[in-house]
Amino acid sequence: MKPNYTREEWDEATRSYADLYPYDHGIYGRPLGSVLCSSMDEPGECTHNKSDQDCTASYRRRLAGSAFLYFLAFALSAYWSKHSKSDLRYAVIIVEAVSLAAVYFFPQNWPVYTRLYPCVFATAFQWSIFCGAQGFNCATIFNSNNYRQFSSSFAEVYLNKDPSFRPKMKFFGCTLLFYHFGVVYVYLILKAFSSYAIWSGLLPLVVAAVMIHLHRKELAVAKVE
Repeated sequence: MKPNYTREEWDEATRSYADLYPYDHGIYGRPLGSVLCSSMDEPGECTHNKSDQDCTASYRRRLAGSAFLYFLAFALSAYWSKHSKSDLRYAVIIVEAVSLAAVYFFPQNWPVYTRLYPCVFATAFQWSIFCGAQGFNCATIFNSNNYRQFSSSFAEVYLNKDPSFRPKMKFFGCTLLFYHFGVVYVYLILKAFSSYAIWSGLLPLVVAAVMIHLHRKELAVAKVE
């Protein structure tokens, strides 16, 4: 099967997301309108003939779409957590696998940001269901708070000499380690396989499914004992 995007288109799409953070009225010497247009149009086919007002409106609509999908994922996870007897961790894996396939098979002429909507929903759903472990509240889709928790617990253990924070330090330290391992993994796979790299996301999903199964089995054994 032919990849949905060429290497040049994929690289251009990656660069376009750096333009989604307009700190000023101009970025790299470009007007804000052209920045927003290039962020939302097709990779390699940026149109800069739109007005700043039109581009800003388009930008806001897409952000509103992301906000709605985030809200929907959070709301559904909160509802299903109280009304479903199934293990929703498996549901997360299914949702993420479907999202990977959707992103790959979406029509190529759709705007880049729109094609990423399934991932927006999937990440929010994952964050809601996998919101903590071992009694620690831990985000799964970004690392700023995890870094703060690791830093503070590291200081408690080695500066304040409080060993009670050691489990917390190890937990958030391992979280950061595997988070950045994932970043490197995605970078290398993307460079090597271009748009086919999205299927590499199935590997950690399989690993997660196996770990969930082993965890459920461990809990069942402990319950019997």
